[in-house]
Amino acid sequence: MKCIRALAVFAAALAMGVAADDDPAYYCDSDSYCEKNYPGTACISVNNYGDVVSKCTPNTAKRPACRGTTPGLCPSFQSADIGYLNAHCVFVSEENLSLSSSGSGSGRRRLMGAASNSSSAAASGSAATSSTTSSGSTAASSTTASGSEDSTATESGSGASAMYSVTIDGEKVSGQFVCLDVSDCANKAADPSTCEPTTCQAPDSKEVCTYHGTCTYKNKKKITKRSCMCYAGFEGDKCEKEVSNACDVDCGTGGDCVDGECVCKKGFDGKEYDGKQGKPNQRCTLCTNDLACQNGNTCNTETGKCICGPGYTGDTCGATEDSCTTRTDCGIGACQVLANGSSACYCPLCSPSCSLCDITGNSSFDCSTCPTDSAMTMQSSKLLVFASMFVAVMLANLAL
Repeated sequence: MKCIRALAVFAAALAMGVAADDDPAYYCDSDSYCEKNYPGTACISVNNYGDVVSKCTPNTAKRPACRGTTPGLCPSFQSADIGYLNAHCVFVSEENLSLSSSGSGSGRRRLMGAASNSSSAAASGSAATSSTTSSGSTAASSTTASGSEDSTATESGSGASAMYSVTIDGEKVSGQFVCLDVSDCANKAADPSTCEPTTCQAPDSKEVCTYHGTCTYKNKKKITKRSCMCYAGFEGDKCEKEVSNACDVDCGTGGDCVDGECVCKKGFDGKEYDGKQGKPNQRCTLCTNDLACQNGNTCNTETGKCICGPGYTGDTCGATEDSCTTRTDCGIGACQVLANGSSACYCPLCSPSCSLCDITGNSSFDCSTCPTDSAMTMQSSKLLVFASMFVAVMLANLAL
């Protein structure tokens, strides 16, 4: 029994190891991992639509990470295939911190949902106590704050448990700076009226800092004002300008960050393959031959974009979510994506050829009545018996 239990534990550990190997190198479980592999970074987490992603994030004196008592950068842009990270650095009150999965030194929980241990880290803060004047947000606007009052901002505790206190609308609030997806800001921010500043995003848009920066507080004593802090290689008020091949930990889909610079992978590097050779760019975002495109799809070297066939999406056509993914009415049939991107249910019997299932009264394909092999055999047998009896009766009548 002990041997069986040990084998089960070993198998689980092996499965976890395989999952870890599938993760990009910049996913992390501790500050020490990030410091070793990407010097000048720390392991910061963000809840991305239910999936907690922990990623090595810049953490220097000039470009601090967002956590604890310090506002700053959050995990950065990845790619359409892996999933964009669209994070704000938000001041969250102490009572709402338990609702946030993004914290100081929190462990990596991969997109597959594997949990891991948390690690503590020292917060790089400013002086322990300071006095300031803060603008209290009294209007329901997300871009401006009306009124001002004297407030006192203080820090208490140390390390990962340190709390920062500030006065908001005349009330003293203690909390921490946390990386949140833009969709979570209104529910968890201590001051929700600051969740959609026009300095970080266009009105009615959820695209923060063009996916190339973090909407954060430049001065934590003024938590009513936020703006974009850009990742390496980008500049502009909303980080919209691509200025170099410099990188922090990654270069999206087409490149690897090596010694702080983007190095393009095959298919993005401008080398010729199978008669195709496009021109690369410094951020490795343009395909230059078909090696860049997944699932047999091809590269348009004039536009630098992969041409995705039906059922495939994403920068490299690696995403396979389509109209069949959420379809539940095929019963025992098989769903297939059609040329126009829509889908249809097919009966599982495809010999000599597949045929569409019967259309029900509500004009949707329904395979719940598709015949199985055994059913077809039974139906064929019954038909043969009926035909034999019919022929026998006819012959008998003729004989009479």
